Amino acid sequence: MGNLVLIESARAERSEGDKEELISGLETLLQRAKNGEIKGICFAGVDFSGDMTLGVLRRSACGLHELIGLSHILSDSLLESLRQ
Repeated sequence: MGNLVLIESARAERSEGDKEELISGLETLLQRAKNGEIKGICFAGVDFSGDMTLGVLRRSACGLHELIGLSHILSDSLLESLRQ
């Protein structure tokens, strides 16, 4: 007989493992910003209650047009990942 898998418990286990990957990625971005390698960033986040955080952060060397272009590239990339 097969094992019973509850969707919520499976999601919770996956989320715990993914947390370290998320933190590592954010720490890498922070270090790159500290090193002066990043002049602007677009971001979107969603928490477990469904609340979203959206925004842009930029240095004076980053034009708003660059961030607008970046946001479109990000959108296209996300849509492309759905197709795969």
